[in-house]
Amino acid sequence: MQALQAQQQDEQQAGQRAEQQISSLQAQISDLQAQLAAQAVQATTAAAKLPAGAAERQLAAVTREREELASQVAALQHAAAAQGAQQEALLREASQQCAELEGKLLAAAAARQQEQQQQVAAPDDSTITPDLITQQLHQQLAASQARIEQLEMELLANSASREVLRLELMREESAARARA
Repeated sequence: MQALQAQQQDEQQAGQRAEQQISSLQAQISDLQAQLAAQAVQATTAAAKLPAGAAERQLAAVTREREELASQVAALQHAAAAQGAQQEALLREASQQCAELEGKLLAAAAARQQEQQQQVAAPDDSTITPDLITQQLHQQLAASQARIEQLEMELLANSASREVLRLELMREESAARARA
């Protein structure tokens, strides 16, 4: 159980690190995009002030720099997407491992419960001693004697009831003869 919790904490920390990396990459992308926009404004302003040939050279240089920055932005976006995919893969793998561990824990618990039930139902040979057998036989004998005594009491009660009924029957017969 502790191993499962430790693994979940490691996975959460890995997920948090990946999210921080993605956030950092997104911040870099935003910074680069802001730089591109600022350079485009600067290039337009500078181009308006320069003579025709110099403005074209300045514009070409700014365009190359802008393409390089756009390439960096694309690379950072690709890295962020790869980080996201890697994080999703890690989360799926972690979920699968958690499910496997839970299955193993449930199976172990079921096996342990079954083992305990079997031990209760049939004690192993090491716990059966001659004294234990003797004690069990004495308990069975005492239970049998108690049952015999109970049956004898019931038999006596039935005999007494039968005797009472016989006496009543004889009295009724005597009363009937006396009336006749």
